[in-house]
Amino acid sequence: MGPSKIFNQDLAVSCNNLSLYRGEMTLVPHQGDVCSGAGTIDLACGGVMRHLRVMFEQTAGKALPELPGSTDGRYGRGTSLMRLPVSDDFFVFVTSVAKERGLVGESKLVIGGSEQECTSLSVYLLNGLIPGHDTRWILGDWCISSTRTACAYGLTRVSLPSHEINLTHKLTVNRQDQQSFRWSQVESTVRMLLTFLSFANCSRISAPVIYGHGDGAIRCFRFASPPLSLPTNRRSWATDVGEGDLSNALSLFLRATENTFWGSILDRAIGWQILTEGVIYDSREQALFTVQMLLEMLSFVMLVEHSQILGEAGYGKLPASDRITLLCGHSGQKVALESSRVDGLEPFCKANSINNIGELITGLRNKLIHPTKKNREYLDRVPRDVLLAAVYSGLQIASLVMLKARVLLVITDILSQKR
Repeated sequence: MGPSKIFNQDLAVSCNNLSLYRGEMTLVPHQGDVCSGAGTIDLACGGVMRHLRVMFEQTAGKALPELPGSTDGRYGRGTSLMRLPVSDDFFVFVTSVAKERGLVGESKLVIGGSEQECTSLSVYLLNGLIPGHDTRWILGDWCISSTRTACAYGLTRVSLPSHEINLTHKLTVNRQDQQSFRWSQVESTVRMLLTFLSFANCSRISAPVIYGHGDGAIRCFRFASPPLSLPTNRRSWATDVGEGDLSNALSLFLRATENTFWGSILDRAIGWQILTEGVIYDSREQALFTVQMLLEMLSFVMLVEHSQILGEAGYGKLPASDRITLLCGHSGQKVALESSRVDGLEPFCKANSINNIGELITGLRNKLIHPTKKNREYLDRVPRDVLLAAVYSGLQIASLVMLKARVLLVITDILSQKR
């Protein structure tokens, strides 16, 4: 691959616009001739946008093509493909054109050298708290070291980096036998590690920058626009967990996800849990929708598919509140409302004949999905803290169900020791 100096490897800087590449580029229109030139790729992250910003200027001394759509209708007007000397073709949505020779656009994914042999990978993680210390994991054939960068932060940070790029951790990936490897061989392990760290952080942990190294040069790379997520500095089950316990939990998690069934369930459940956490400050109603969807899935999985306590027909006849109650009982959780912790919860529940957590969550959800005048007026009278209590109760149920599933008993042991 080309010289490493065209890639920025000094990534331990807190910013909103991080330079990743500077060098030759080629514009590959859907119709017409290609244009050679030079440009840059930056990772741009803000409160409402996250993308790879592509800036290109052609050097042939002629005007840029008009960028018509593709003849097959797959790509629209004002879009194009581009490539670097060291990359596959990638899609760019053009946002502006300057002086008829340059353009600015947005992309989601730029990759190169995926099938090149590497001796190590550098995987940079965005906005994570955990691991809170440098650590090393042995995962099958792979040795993965996690190092906190100069951008790492802790629970004492006053402001959250929701509008910043902080590549807080660098993962160094090698084979235990020191042999070379391709990205495709380790991709699934890295992805499941990111899922585990998302679960531990209660926030989506992504790897927007990955470099593969070999013979003193960058052999492959992967730039990806990270999903919009809410970094958090609140405590989770993994806060202050020792290196050994976290390693045991990770090993068991990965072992569980080797099973196709549990891998799919845990990945989806963690994704929905993080989605709920992310929207709760903007829309408690949307958070309630999502946590109810999460509980419905976990109820069916645990009661029908896993333990086979109920058949599918019997499960379908149960009210949604009873499904949550049975899920709590199956996982050893209380169903009673702890009304003393939330102002206004006890009188609200008494006035509306709400007797347990399941009835609170589903009762409010039902009013939301049937927005008649009567239901809208009802919701206007619901104290905001009551709605928040319903969401957090649902998140607690879901978390403990996942933690107490047989596949994650080590994490349950960690929790019991921390109490």
